[in-house]
Amino acid sequence: MRRPASRPATEDKSAPAWSMRGTGFLPLVLVLIVVLGFLFRDSFRPGMALFANDGPLGLVASEMNAMPEGWRRVWLDLNWLGFDGVSRPLTWNFLWLWLLGPHGYINFAPALASLLLGVSVGLFCRASGLRSEIALLAGLAGALNSDFFSYGCWGLPTLTVCVASAFLALAALQWKTRPFWVRGTLAGAALGHAVMEGFDNGAILSLYVAAFAVFQAWNERGSAPALARLGAGLVRTAVMALAAGVVAIHVMLGLIQTGITGTVGMTQDTESREARWGYITQWSLPPKETLRAVIPGLFGYRMDTPGGGEYWGKVGMDIAWDDYWASDRRDPADAPPAQLRHSGAGHYAGVLVVWVAMFGVVLSLRRNSDIFTPVERRWIWFWGVAAIVSLLFAYGRFAPFYRIVYAIPYLNTIRIPMKFLHPFNIALVILFAYGLQGLWRGWVARSPIGRGGLVSSFREWWPKAASWERGWMYFSGLALAAAIMGWLMLGSTHGSLAHLRHLAEVGFRGPDAEAVARFARGEAGTFVMVLAVCVLLMTAMLTRWLSGDRARAATIALGLFLVLDLARANTPWIIHYNWKDRLATNPVFDTLRAEPHLGRVSGRMPFAMPGEAGQLLRTLGSVYGGEWLQHQLPYYDIQALEVVQMPRPPADYMAYAGALRANPLREWELTNTRYLLALAPLVEAMNQQLDPERRRFRVHTAFTLGQTPDGLIQLSTNREGPFALIEFSGVLPRAMLFDQWREGISDEDALRLLASPEFDPRAEVLVAQAIPKPSVETSHQPAGTADYIEYGPTRFVIRTEARTPSVLLVNDRFAPGWQVKVDGRDEPMLRANYVMRGVYLSPGAHEVEFRFEPPARTLWTSLAALSAAFGILGWASTGRFRDPLREVSAAGKSST
Repeated sequence: MRRPASRPATEDKSAPAWSMRGTGFLPLVLVLIVVLGFLFRDSFRPGMALFANDGPLGLVASEMNAMPEGWRRVWLDLNWLGFDGVSRPLTWNFLWLWLLGPHGYINFAPALASLLLGVSVGLFCRASGLRSEIALLAGLAGALNSDFFSYGCWGLPTLTVCVASAFLALAALQWKTRPFWVRGTLAGAALGHAVMEGFDNGAILSLYVAAFAVFQAWNERGSAPALARLGAGLVRTAVMALAAGVVAIHVMLGLIQTGITGTVGMTQDTESREARWGYITQWSLPPKETLRAVIPGLFGYRMDTPGGGEYWGKVGMDIAWDDYWASDRRDPADAPPAQLRHSGAGHYAGVLVVWVAMFGVVLSLRRNSDIFTPVERRWIWFWGVAAIVSLLFAYGRFAPFYRIVYAIPYLNTIRIPMKFLHPFNIALVILFAYGLQGLWRGWVARSPIGRGGLVSSFREWWPKAASWERGWMYFSGLALAAAIMGWLMLGSTHGSLAHLRHLAEVGFRGPDAEAVARFARGEAGTFVMVLAVCVLLMTAMLTRWLSGDRARAATIALGLFLVLDLARANTPWIIHYNWKDRLATNPVFDTLRAEPHLGRVSGRMPFAMPGEAGQLLRTLGSVYGGEWLQHQLPYYDIQALEVVQMPRPPADYMAYAGALRANPLREWELTNTRYLLALAPLVEAMNQQLDPERRRFRVHTAFTLGQTPDGLIQLSTNREGPFALIEFSGVLPRAMLFDQWREGISDEDALRLLASPEFDPRAEVLVAQAIPKPSVETSHQPAGTADYIEYGPTRFVIRTEARTPSVLLVNDRFAPGWQVKVDGRDEPMLRANYVMRGVYLSPGAHEVEFRFEPPARTLWTSLAALSAAFGILGWASTGRFRDPLREVSAAGKSST
């Protein structure tokens, strides 16, 4: 027996024409503030800092990232010889950094980003005509979605804001009471902001929003010819693309210059594309790990999650492992020395979110249903296809589909196929919202069937239920039974042994493997319970026990369950530490930070040592690369030769490092690397093997390393300690005058000479440009003096005293944007020693100022475009426009 037809979707009176002046978002904002405040409660404790891998406190607090100067210029002077950081765009994250300071930004930016995302999802829902209850629940689902949330906790709240901007773009396109050019311009401005925040992620999401705009014109223009609808969509997309391009022009040009055109291995020839396939697709999603969308910790969380929660899947696995795993006979001795796995983010969407999204899709496929309008039904299909396509692309090299993306020029320079999980989760949140809308229209907003309990309502409803409703209940029971069966199999003797064998292959043995297996079983068991609650809640709504005057209880129950489920899944990503203890100084750091611009430090040794000495050297290398280089050194503005992260290395870096790799002594000499961190006994070996004639290596400070009960690394000076800060006195000064040079030398000749043992870098300098020849013959006297009187990352001043016409060499990287003044007059910047800066000086005393002044025209263009977008938003929000929906409603009332 079929149930009576539900109220037609066109009569849904809960979603009047959307207005930006409404106050319906206050409950969503208040709930998010309470939830996020609780999750990040340790951020309010004095001395605590939120862990951030990609933007740690030490890096954010460094002078090179100081705001507000960063909006005009950024020079990253703490690694190698320096890099152009591209001036910071006017985005939410950099505004928060300026207003809150480094410590406030680290602690609260992820929460603020999640709050902004939740509100943006709510705006999209209301602009799409969905109920206020749905906007609240979908806003919670978006703000706490683990894909966006965990990235924020990993040091990338920029990704969270990028997704929020994409939702704002979608909301602008859905603002149907405004002219198309207003909607397109505002959507484009939001997309431009997404690109400024998320870079590659913003570009990917822009493609989805563009597809949305084209489909919107086709879907909502009624009986217009298909060609006309397509043309309208393309025009709308063109307006949006133009606005986005103007808003983000400064960042886009900077990214092209620093990330594509000037880098190695990013060209579009076939050989280059195939060579970088493994590198680009390293972070691909193994298909079986799709289960993490509904079971967050099945494969673990972070690499250091305690209690067996360490990640054990294959995300981040180097392509070198593919052949090893494909072999039937795997010998640990043949295991490649490459990264096996790495995890810094999750993609748990929530069981309730996925369950309701599936329900919405099923509901939209019912031809005779009047729950959804035809337009809404097609939107559900659009987002369903978007979710499936995104997931297939996220599989990367583990499936053939990513080859489609990889064949598109410049998209094949975007690393990490798992970035397509972001549009996948966006689609899930939107499908969740439509699924809720269907539940409210068809069941929750209607009168209850009976006034008894849930069991009584079920008994009364079941005989009247439509066949498809019974089918859904059968499917729910089967899904729950399958989940229970899977959990039992994972915990069975056979399943446990198979799991333990696999864990042993990926590096977990003994108690560690047992803890990981136990943790995975616990996560599977939690999934069973969560799914059972979802089925129960859905049953309560379908039987209309949670309906009518209990509709508010349905909202509260769903919201509370959603928050509890997503919060428990997100908790492992929230890690706080005592920054005063972790970033405490010590005698070695005090030495290095005294005058950091006069000598770099390096922890990379050209020696491989056996036995205990080799283990000690590896320990020091791990501490240096994993802790000091990323946290303490940038916090104290100590300049290091190594680079923490460089996905797209510049061509000059690769050429210079490649030319000098076989001669570490020359590399240290030319790059002003005065200090080395190594084993104390290595000093004698370095003097004998690298510098036997001059023996310029000496122990500056010997020390030991220990670990506190909290796991922090502790350095103590000790004359008998195995480790040492070694000083190399043979480095070139950071700034030096030369009265001898070779001018007009080619890059090839410069690299060859710099690496040659016969070349004396103290006697002459190699200049790429044509300048006057030296006025004196070879002299053994110093050409003069060069002393720093002021230093900053983007500006420094050197006082010189030259005997004869000279070239001032500054051992920092040459880059466009650097300008030089001599006694207040502009002079041409020279490129010296292939990659360094220089300037030609006349005899006498001079004051030489180097200033980083990158072109600002595109920056001002972006700012002007953003200002115009806000002006249009203000005008569109307060102006009066024709509202077709209200006109139809008014006409209907007058006729009655």
